[in-house]
Formats: sequence, C-alpha cells, structure tokens
Amino acid sequence: MNGKISITIIFLCLAMISQAYANTATQQATTIKIGGLFPLTGALSAGGVERRAAAQMAVDNINANDSLLSGYTLELVVKDTATDPANGEAMAKELAAAGVVGFVGAAASSVSKAIAAVAEQNKIPQISYSSSDPDLSNKTNYPYFMRMISPDPLAKVKALKDFVDNKTKVATIYIPNFGNITEMLQEQGIQVISDNMVHYGTTDFSIQLSNIQKSNADTIVLATFGPLTTDLFKQIDKYNLQNRIWIQLLDTNITNIIYNENGTINQEILDNVNQTIWLNTTYDSQKTKEFLDIWENCNGKDNQTYQGCGGRDPNHFAPFAYDAIYTFAFAIQNIINNNQDYTDGDLLLKELYNSNFQGMTGKVTFNDQGDRNAIIQFNQIIGTQTTTIATWNENTNELVILTQQKTTETSATTTQTTSSQTTTTQQTSIQKSSTKKTALKAILPAIIAIETFKQKKKDKK
Repeated sequence: MNGKISITIIFLCLAMISQAYANTATQQATTIKIGGLFPLTGALSAGGVERRAAAQMAVDNINANDSLLSGYTLELVVKDTATDPANGEAMAKELAAAGVVGFVGAAASSVSKAIAAVAEQNKIPQISYSSSDPDLSNKTNYPYFMRMISPDPLAKVKALKDFVDNKTKVATIYIPNFGNITEMLQEQGIQVISDNMVHYGTTDFSIQLSNIQKSNADTIVLATFGPLTTDLFKQIDKYNLQNRIWIQLLDTNITNIIYNENGTINQEILDNVNQTIWLNTTYDSQKTKEFLDIWENCNGKDNQTYQGCGGRDPNHFAPFAYDAIYTFAFAIQNIINNNQDYTDGDLLLKELYNSNFQGMTGKVTFNDQGDRNAIIQFNQIIGTQTTTIATWNENTNELVILTQQKTTETSATTTQTTSSQTTTTQQTSIQKSSTKKTALKAILPAIIAIETFKQKKKDKK
C-alpha cells in the first residue's frame, strides 16, 4: 500500500511540474516593457521626438489589437539619450534595471554602440531604427544588436560588386563618416586605383580630381552628401572627368543638386552630372500610405499625445521606429505561443532573427548580421530625366538589370523615381553563382546618346 501511495505521489509531483512548465508563459508578468531610447534633446532631437511618437503609436495599436499579445499589455519606457554615448549607456542601464525585455534605439551609431555594451551584459536584444555604421554588423563585438535598416553604404558596396566588371578601374571620393569606402570595395574584389578621402566642409577638390585624372580611372565611386556633392560636380569639367561613370553610394538623390535656390536648373551642374548613377535603399514598402494616414491624423488622437505628429511628412526614420516595436511584438507572441519565457534574451534574439512580416516600411527580414535585408536601386540621370536601371536584392543576392522604355522627368518638386514609375521591357537576372556580366554595358547606349547630345550642343555653338 505504501508503495502504491509513493508511486501515486511521484506521478502527481511529475504532473504538477509538467503543468508548471506548460504554464511558464502564462505565469509571467502580463505587462511587457520595451525600452525606448530616443534623442529627445541634443543634436538629433527634432527627429527623436517624432520617432518616439511613432513608437508609441505602435505600442498603442498593438494594445488595442486582440489578435496580437492578447492578455498582455505592452509598455514603452522612454529615456532620452541626448545623442550622447555616455548618457545613452546610463539610460540603457536604468532601463535594464527597470526590467525591459528589449531596447528600441538608438539613433546615432556612436550611441547605439554604447547601448550595445549594456545589451550584451544584460542579454537584452537591441533594435536600432536608424544607426547605419557598418561596424555594428560585427556580431563578435555587438552580439545583441539588430537594426531596421541596411548598413549604409556596406550593402550598396556588395551590390556594386555585381554591377561593375572586375576589370573596371575605379577611383573613390568619400567622407570617412561611413567607413573606408576604398577598403570596402577592395574587400569585394573591386580594383581601386585612386583613393581620395575628404572631410565634410571641403570645397576645393582640385587635388582629388587631379589624382583621378592622372589615374585614368573610368568609374568614380562617391560617398558624399550635401553641399560637398554640389561643389564637387561644379569642378569635374575642369579636369575633363564629366564623361566618366560617376556612382553615388549614399541616399542622395543626385537630381536635387541640379537646381538653383529659386528652382531654376543650374545648366553647369546639369551638364556635369549627366549619366551619374546614384544608389538608394528600399524595402519594397506597400504600406507607406497607411502609415502617412496614421501620422496625419495622429493615430486618432492629437499632437499632445503623440508629439510631432500631423501632416504627411514625418521624420524619415519614424516608420522604422514603428516597425521596430512590431518586430518585438511578433517575436514575443511566438515565444508565448510556444509556452516559453519571453524574458529569456537569447530566446527572444533568436525569434527576432526569424522575423518575417510586412511592416509600414516594407518586408521585415534580417540577415545573419542582424541587418535588415534591403533592395538597392540603381538610378541614373539623363538630361533632366531619371530612371531606374537596375535593382539588387540583398535577400537573394540577385542583380536585375532593367531596360527602360520611358523615364521620369525631374522637377524642383518631384525629384525621386521608384521602380514602380518605370516601364520595364526586359529583365536580366545575374546570380552570384553564375558568370558575371558587366551591368555597365547595359547603360552604354544611354551614355552614347548623352555624348551625342552634348556634341550636337557644341556643334550648334
């Protein structure tokens, strides 16, 4: 009898343990805290306020949605990084002590690096909405860091590998803010014969352009922005470099620089910038209008609830902050569905890497470095027209060269072309595993047409 009682007790204990394990998720706190790290003061405060508002909108919409984290309340605990690494680190430590399961932020890469150290120490996954420094892709140094964007310009350099022929003679002009572009290109097997680093504020490019002229490079890769790019293109004709292939890596719509302050076209810059190619990052977004509608009506509330909302021109990274919150929510939901512990940082990190959903900014998936997979568009200006000549998909490592039937006329108010605005008559896919083709050959007819146009202008004169 005693033996039977003992066996019964053992089975009851095992059943209780099993039930306790099965109820792990339901026994956890029903309030889930996410730490929001935004520059609410300091250099980037204007953008930080709007990113915070977007993140709070996402939290409120999730809490109002019975199909996501039902029975749980998501709470955004906000701290001000002041765009300062030391302050960002201190705020992250406060959030860790408050029991957050994830960090959303920061804005500046230097601040994200400081927060990443706290994330690693406490095993708290971190998702930045705007930090683009390629160094953050190093999982040895930043194992808990992820981001809602593709690192700029690292992904574009990878795309460029399939776009240019390995015999192309390349020169570079770049600011060091985004890393050493020459080294990035060389790591991808691209030959660089003239390396020219400049600093923001440079106005005289005589030394750099002279070096490029002497090197006889046929392609010049840029990583510049703002007035620096404008000043550069005002000077290239003095060194007979306007007929080379110019490729801008940063998300700088090159058509923006062809206009004077009064909106008229600057003919000198237009002549020099002809046939220039610039690369921009997209994520195949299908919900842009939906987010703008939410932003315009302040998510059904007001500007006091969501500071900075209203209108249809939110900060560029606001929707990325919105999607960062949803990325955490979907990952946590998956963990809860599996009756597991959502406060387990390693488990949550694994689920975040498996993200696959259509967000406001486009499809959200990540590569092995925790970087958002992106689509890189190759755009070209011909006269006052722009067209998309190729796309590169980071998720599939596929380059698609497009032969366009028509292009888009640029204006002072409309200066951006997307693939949806282009009529495509032919697509040629180039896989990494296949024999490389020179994408530059695909645009040679356009280049020849430009040169013919320029020669006719000279003849008329």
